[in-house]
Amino acid sequence: MTFTPTDTVDYSNASAAVTINVQRAASVITWAPPAAITYGTALNSNQLDASANVPGTFVYNPPAGAVVDAGSNQILSGTFTPTDIADYTSATNTVSLVVSPHR
Repeated sequence: MTFTPTDTVDYSNASAAVTINVQRAASVITWAPPAAITYGTALNSNQLDASANVPGTFVYNPPAGAVVDAGSNQILSGTFTPTDIADYTSATNTVSLVVSPHR
């Protein structure tokens, strides 16, 4: 930047430079806990339906097609990789799934 004073008789020009480090923006995952399922139901897009604030892809654990054990706190994990990795960070989120015993 360069400063030029209005009063050039009593003041002189000045300049300075700085380096700015711009960090990548955070990817934000939105993922509501899914509705309960019955044991034996394979995971699908009804449970694995996370979304992000920027374009990209999700990898779920367990993946689609998996059958998880019965229980009230089965953890689903989603890792998001943005399409634009130069400007956005990856992110991971989890939700809890209730899996009722088979009747």
